[in-house]
Order: sequence, then C-alpha cells, then structure tokens
Amino acid sequence: AFTVMVAARGLTLARLRLVPGRESGFDLLVAIVGVLSLGQALDSATTLAGLGTGGSMSAIRRALEGASGPELLLAVVTIGILAGVAEELFFRSYMQSMFRERWDARRAVLVTAVCFGVLHLDPVHAPLAIALGIYLGYLTECTGSALPAMVCHVVNNAVYTVITAIVGSYGGRDINLVLGGAAAVLFALCILRLHSSFS
Repeated sequence: AFTVMVAARGLTLARLRLVPGRESGFDLLVAIVGVLSLGQALDSATTLAGLGTGGSMSAIRRALEGASGPELLLAVVTIGILAGVAEELFFRSYMQSMFRERWDARRAVLVTAVCFGVLHLDPVHAPLAIALGIYLGYLTECTGSALPAMVCHVVNNAVYTVITAIVGSYGGRDINLVLGGAAAVLFALCILRLHSSFS
C-alpha cells in the first residue's frame, strides 16, 4: 500500500481502476463464489498431490488452528483485510493497470499474476497464488475495476482464516476428491456466468 502511494502519485483513481466498474451486485456475488471455489479446488489439489504439509501455507494453518476470540479477529484483520487490500492495491490496481496501458489484457494479467505468485516466495504457495492472480486479473479486466478483485481477495483470505481456525485442514483423500471436484465444477460455472455477463 505504501509503495502504491509513492509510485502512484499523480495518478487518478480512474487510472488505478479504483472506481466502480461494470459489475452488478449479482456479478460480484458470482465472483466471490468463484474465488472461494477456486481456492478450495487448489487447496484440495495440493493435498491430493501430497504437498499440503509443506510450504508456508502449512505453517499458517498450524498457527491458525484453534485460534479464537481476539486472536482470531486479529488474524482476520491482518490476513483477510490488510493483506487482501494491500496486495490488490499494488498488483491489480497499480501494476496491472499500468501494464494494461501498454499491453493487451492477457499479457498484463499473466505478468501481474506471475509477479504476485513470486512475491509469496514459496514453491508450493506461488503456483496457487499465480492461479488466483489470473482469476483476479481476469475479473479486473472484465469489470474495468480493481474493486471487485479486492473484495474477492479479502473475502477469500478471511473465510480461509476462519475455517482454518475453526475446522482445521481436510487431510483425507476421499474428502478432498469430493470437495475439490465440486469446487472445480462450481468454479467453471462461475467463469461461464461471468463470461456471459461481460462478453
């Protein structure tokens, strides 16, 4: 957020795409369901591939499990709200918008998503962050605004934080096959709905 404040001096909210876009309330709801289902599909795939116990996400899970009260509230504010807003301000609002002024949408989305993934500095988490970044970048291009991506990112992180604290992680093969499969189908339906809304 500080980097954006320094780098974006003189840029308008419109150029940073921090103004409402073309999305309706229902489109935003679909986008939120899409990001949650993508997150679950990626999480299940990671577990099924045997990578669920490695990397920074595993350490975050262990730290969050059993959190409650003020501890959980602080985690939601830090991981959900602050991290989600700051990352979207920099990556989708600033970086992708500046790339978009020079490049086509696909290149701007992909390069921004790769940078977003690399920022996570983790061989397990980075590919997941890239996939999430592509989705959030796509959403930004569809709506013409970074605000829906920001809302989706915050909701995704906050829900992940609360579920991890209350339920823990789903380590079983069968449950991840069911959850991952259902989430993948739901994500595909959300993409189809968003595509039909904005094409």
